[in-house]
Amino acid sequence: MSDLSGAFTKLLRAQHHLESIETALLEFQNNNPQPFRHEKYDDGRSWTLFWNFDPLPDLARWSAMFGDFVHNLRSSLDHAIWQLILRENGQPGRRTEFPIFNDAARFRGEASRKMYGLNDPDVRALIERYQPFQGSWGVSPDPLWFVHECDRTDKHQQLHVVVQLPGLMEIAATVHLVGAVTPSEAPITFSGAPAEHGAAFATITPGQPSTKVDMTLTVAVEAGIEVMGSRFRMGQALDTSIKSVGRILSEIQQAFF
Repeated sequence: MSDLSGAFTKLLRAQHHLESIETALLEFQNNNPQPFRHEKYDDGRSWTLFWNFDPLPDLARWSAMFGDFVHNLRSSLDHAIWQLILRENGQPGRRTEFPIFNDAARFRGEASRKMYGLNDPDVRALIERYQPFQGSWGVSPDPLWFVHECDRTDKHQQLHVVVQLPGLMEIAATVHLVGAVTPSEAPITFSGAPAEHGAAFATITPGQPSTKVDMTLTVAVEAGIEVMGSRFRMGQALDTSIKSVGRILSEIQQAFF
């Protein structure tokens, strides 16, 4: 008798890894409430702000946790295909896996060998409907393609988890100008660079000599993942991926088991 218990167990394991990642990132955030330092240049005519984390982010550990997460998601889909073939009294084999293609022609030319023994046209239609080349999810990156590429990279190369700056940050600065009685506001220019330890991310330019700068900075530094030649916000990509895989498994469960 076939069922999806193994697939859902893998999905729950992925959820466990996701929660572990979220806990680790929250601890990092809490331990770095003001993660910056500043240096004076040209007698205080400009000040540069640098990211300064203490403790440093444990990127190697985060990368391993992320790899475990995507592998369990990928495995849950592969378990589902295996059980769907058994449901038809077929014989899954070494090449059996859930086909994930970003190109329609490749899907139609190569998908069948990955799910040999799966003949139910309704099952095949469901699998094709959620292929990355269909754009079914309406987000970028496509969640299935993201899972597939991250799992492939983790198995054969190395996933790169980085620290990056999300879009929202609040900062205010006042400078003490030479000869002035009261501090005054100064313009701030942001570099747009990732939030990596030691990297410059902003410049304050009072335009005349100053002795001191006072700042308040509110920022939620979070992790990102570099894959497929791009950098994505980890929290958003992981949440979308697990919800998408869970939806596919639930549809398979309800329709065919």
